[in-house]
Amino acid sequence: MTISNLVYVELKSGYNDNGPAWICNVSYSKSRLMVYFNGKALRRIHGNLFSSHCDIETGEGYWN
Repeated sequence: MTISNLVYVELKSGYNDNGPAWICNVSYSKSRLMVYFNGKALRRIHGNLFSSHCDIETGEGYWN
């Protein structure tokens, strides 16, 4: 079972707080360590000041 929510998601890699952003429905894994949106799987990361999630395929940082 996944949990879905309407959230703000912003691409942080390669941008200085002006990257593309979306307000969209995302799905969370049961443990809430993975976020799924727009065909991407984002893994929760800790200790990064600029992003809270990382795309598991490309390594790009996202904030949500």
